[in-house]
Amino acid sequence: MMLPGLSGGEIIIELRKRDPNLPIIAMSGVMDEEALKKLPIAGPPVRPLSKPLTAAMLMAAIRESRSGA
Repeated sequence: MMLPGLSGGEIIIELRKRDPNLPIIAMSGVMDEEALKKLPIAGPPVRPLSKPLTAAMLMAAIRESRSGA
């Protein structure tokens, strides 16, 4: 979520402009409740993942995003 130039939230907004139904997984090493509240909510839910994570956690988030769960 913390990137040089644009924030993760700003990138999510730009991606939603291009495809409002795009599933998004936001990954961060410092994702807290306040950061979650600031994520853009238009479109499908943004799935937050906090580092460190396992391959199983990432795969579960991908499956959930694809199924719309």
